[in-house]
Amino acid sequence: MRALSNSALVQEAARKALSAQELEKTLARFRELCVDKGADVTALEQVAETLRNAGFKNELMNLLREALELPNANPHVGALWVRRVVTSKIWDHRYPDYMDALCKEGEVGRCAVLEFLELAGAKRRVELVRTAVSRHGKWLRGDNPGWAVAGRALVQCRCYGSAARWMAGWRDKPAIDPPTLQALVLALRATGKKKEAGEVIQLASSSSGGMEVSDVFKLWIAEDLAFGGDTEKASATFKLINNSGWDDDLLAIYYMVRGVLRVQKAHDSGKHEAFTMGKERIEELFRRKPVYKRDVFVRREYRRCLTRMAMDSGQWIERVFAAWRSAESPWFIAPLLLIPGLQLFLPCYLYRLCVRRRGIGK
Repeated sequence: MRALSNSALVQEAARKALSAQELEKTLARFRELCVDKGADVTALEQVAETLRNAGFKNELMNLLREALELPNANPHVGALWVRRVVTSKIWDHRYPDYMDALCKEGEVGRCAVLEFLELAGAKRRVELVRTAVSRHGKWLRGDNPGWAVAGRALVQCRCYGSAARWMAGWRDKPAIDPPTLQALVLALRATGKKKEAGEVIQLASSSSGGMEVSDVFKLWIAEDLAFGGDTEKASATFKLINNSGWDDDLLAIYYMVRGVLRVQKAHDSGKHEAFTMGKERIEELFRRKPVYKRDVFVRREYRRCLTRMAMDSGQWIERVFAAWRSAESPWFIAPLLLIPGLQLFLPCYLYRLCVRRRGIGK
């Protein structure tokens, strides 16, 4: 007799977590919830999770498909169906066309699209997010939660230009939630609209009911204060930041802003040493993945921060190296073309400029 694989054993053990009688009751309960438009979403999620954890994924998917065909389906069934499609091992990573047909059914289709944007954005599936926004943009714009979800998904995919254009009417939107405000600020800063980004941060501060703004907002505030020359206030704001749980890109920007502040706070005789130490710490962050392979916004922040550190410490040659390493702007091509002997470096810079270039202009 052929031995069962580990995955088969795990699946079999999971199925045994529900007895036949328990399974029958769970399936019956799930059917009831699926056709009850007023059913509690939490209860629906819990029963679906019970079936999934017990290994009855196919049965769960079949029940969801059956419910979608019914006129009285609970709207959240659309979200559960999309989640099962996207997390399935047999998903072909294509846009689920059936989702468009669901939108004609009303709320169930709306829930499906919102869930799809959440999942595709988290996975950074650029084309899938673009397709969904393109096909459903008309009603998404008029739907406040839909507008927010689409904007966040575009930012997660690093489509900063598209996100900034999508969320351009943010002033007319009531009660924007903190995650959406954070995504909006990132889109605006990435596209060079720092004044408008400052307005959003002020909005977040005023709408927080006296509570502190998020740590990411504090980072942007500290950076702007540092570049504005208010080192003392920038440093005080920076000390309040808790960067736990941040991704690699945000952590990199955090340490770059810290480097700027340390150079500014150092005495004239110690600025060179402060620059060296700050630069070494920053370079450690890019040892595994060089800066020119990062997001375009991170490249820009690297160039800005290293340039400011070099300027404040009187090391003008480091400004050139910052532009070279970041490969952030096509304008650096001009000196490579015009200065004799530097033409040899042009192919390398062009490669760096184009490799994995994502974000700002899209």
